Amino acid sequence: QQGMVLGTASYMSPEQASGQATDQRADIWAFGVVLFEMLSGLPLFTGESVPHILADVLKSEPDWNRLPKNLHPRLTLLLERCLEKKVRNRYHAIADARIDIEKVLSDPEGVEAHRNVHEPSSARPVLPWIAAAVVVTTTIAGFLSWALWPTSVPQPVVRMTIVHPGEEVIGGNRFNNNVALSPDGRHVAYLTDDQTALGESIHVRALDQLEPTLLATSARYPFFSADGRWVGFVANDGQLSKVSLTGGPSVLIGGYVGNPRGATWSSDDTIIFATSDQSTGLLRISAAGGDAEILTRPDTARGEFDHLHPDLLPGERAVLFTISNDQGFNNAQIALLDLDTREYHVLISGGSDAHYSESGHIVYGVAGTLRTVPFDLGRLEVTGNPVPVLDGIWTNRFGIANFSLASNGTIVYLTGGDLAGGRDMLVWVDRDGREEPLSFASRSYSWPRVSPDGTHAAVAIRDSDGDLDVWVADLSRRTLSRVTETPGTDNVPIWTPDGEYLVFASMREGTGRFGFFQKRADGTGTAEKLLTSEGEGNFKPYGWSPDGMHMVFDYGTPQALDIGVLTLGSDEVWEPLLQSEANEAAPALSPDGQWIAYTSDQTDRCEIYVQRFPELGDRRQISTDGGGEATWSPDGRTLFYREGTRMMSVSIDYEPRFSMGTPELVFDGLEVADCGGLRYHLSPDGQRFLIVKPAESTGGRTELVVVLNWSEELKRLAPAAE
Repeated sequence: QQGMVLGTASYMSPEQASGQATDQRADIWAFGVVLFEMLSGLPLFTGESVPHILADVLKSEPDWNRLPKNLHPRLTLLLERCLEKKVRNRYHAIADARIDIEKVLSDPEGVEAHRNVHEPSSARPVLPWIAAAVVVTTTIAGFLSWALWPTSVPQPVVRMTIVHPGEEVIGGNRFNNNVALSPDGRHVAYLTDDQTALGESIHVRALDQLEPTLLATSARYPFFSADGRWVGFVANDGQLSKVSLTGGPSVLIGGYVGNPRGATWSSDDTIIFATSDQSTGLLRISAAGGDAEILTRPDTARGEFDHLHPDLLPGERAVLFTISNDQGFNNAQIALLDLDTREYHVLISGGSDAHYSESGHIVYGVAGTLRTVPFDLGRLEVTGNPVPVLDGIWTNRFGIANFSLASNGTIVYLTGGDLAGGRDMLVWVDRDGREEPLSFASRSYSWPRVSPDGTHAAVAIRDSDGDLDVWVADLSRRTLSRVTETPGTDNVPIWTPDGEYLVFASMREGTGRFGFFQKRADGTGTAEKLLTSEGEGNFKPYGWSPDGMHMVFDYGTPQALDIGVLTLGSDEVWEPLLQSEANEAAPALSPDGQWIAYTSDQTDRCEIYVQRFPELGDRRQISTDGGGEATWSPDGRTLFYREGTRMMSVSIDYEPRFSMGTPELVFDGLEVADCGGLRYHLSPDGQRFLIVKPAESTGGRTELVVVLNWSEELKRLAPAAE
């Protein structure tokens, strides 16, 4: 019996020997081995034990000199195609080999294949061996499928961590997925953040290498192409882009995403993706560019908010996705879309961000835990009950569980637990770095803005159902009052100079476009529309001129982030102010309204610049080692900005002309929540900063967890139905 096991081990394909997923092409390999051995009379792969034989399969090439010298040339070609170590270069079906065999039978002398090389009778003796090889290969393939691999070469589950060697943190984006595995499980792409504005980057690391490679800057939401040669991502301008796995310049794909909610890349070189625009669900675009096609729209009559987190199933005739609702993502639904009929139905209630495992399971996230359920890929049906399989997965407020699966059974994930409810707090920090926590409940806060008189602060708060609304915090009484209450997004509030109104960005009209609205800060009255974008991306207001007639903001275009200015009057009109191929963002007007500070990555690193306003010119670089989120002191003689965890300041002098000093450290150890926007605001007296800080550390990760052969655990914990 041992001899039989050793003998059949030599017929295993390289993908079987290395523990990867297999298909019918493994049997084609076995056919090639049998035929080679019958023609040569010698074993193709040898060894003293099964591991030695498998090592020979992986590293050795066939010795073609062992074959008969008068062999039919088409048979040599057939053997080469059967014994390709790279599975994609092998025959895809035995019918392909049959075509070549029929050509041998119709041209036994090899005249057509290779004129004047062989004697007329050269190929005839080998024909009976071909028929015998087919019979023997069928027997061997059946034996391999049940006897050899599961018992002789067990696949152990191996856990390890990947440590990022740089100073950046891993998984700095709490709104997007931060990690992706290549389909073959050999490379992992992950997001890092240097904690400055526009500071997110994508690195890739081969699992057999120690050092990562920087692939793209100002990028988020990495995902791999079906062949593993490209890494797709969303640039800071909201456009889909791609970069080669080996590095090089990024390539714009198009298809405005804005805030990404998932992407999956098919073998026909199209990408199915989702956005935060609730008027559309799943979309599809060619990886070569072009217009995006809408695949689904949420059915509001059935209580559907959005369609998110697509994942193509093997065979690519259907895609898993998440249906969000008003019950929060832990009570969302996982559905299946038939790409031919465009019809979809719910598979699982209670969970989000589902992915298919080659073990025959669906894996998805619920409240920081991964669950799995057996799934019949042929019938596209769930065949069992959900089982928890992994705790402590970092799951964000949009139902994204930060994990990725590969076809060889590997999983990679980030730890951190469930952040869907938001765990941020508001804190005063003075110029010496001393903190004074405010006694507001931990919520999902963002975009803090202190009122002109310093008594209140406007913030955006995300509810458990994913909606953003504008609230006002009374800083003396420690109470919160809601200003807006609409499904969707009301975000980025700023005070008008008189402190009576709040202006905010919103998609409340259901057009999928952002606009500016204003409403009384006490929440009374209705919201008045100031401006609606005409196809641009997110509009985010930042500040006013002293007379309250001009408001500066940034917005997304197909090329980059730019800065615009809105002029109030009888007709509210806006025009671009700063436009270039670089990203210009987060504008801040000086108290006298004559200068504008902003962030730009024109040098491939985010720095703070100042120019005259509104005519521009006299541009000065303020920061020297990166920076973002600039804000002026009340007297306009100091410019503050954030450099990672450090609060920096630069003195400004206007006489006899504009000049600036050297950047100085105000305090270090600044821990801010990654709230997707402005993370602090200066008090009117210029003495302290209102900061959104994570109540529990949600950043600072330096490592990823990788589990090899994790699919073996799925098979054990959730056996497929018989």
